[in-house]
Amino acid sequence: MKFSTQFIERVSEANSIVDIIAQHTQLKSTGSGMMGRCPFPDHPEKTPSFSVSESKQVYHCFGCGKSGNIFTFYEIIKV
Repeated sequence: MKFSTQFIERVSEANSIVDIIAQHTQLKSTGSGMMGRCPFPDHPEKTPSFSVSESKQVYHCFGCGKSGNIFTFYEIIKV
């Protein structure tokens, strides 16, 4: 099923990536963004390397290299 660009933009604007990711890992404010441990099951870690930008609505893990938006997050986390 293909969704329209307008629909995808409305879903993105209506949801905060920080709120969604915070349901899966603890995030702490660092400067202009948030940092936490990578929530993906195939990347266990002991120190935070997972960055989330609320203003850009994107995430990036400096440890495993995964990055994206709320849609790719749900694809990987498989909730």
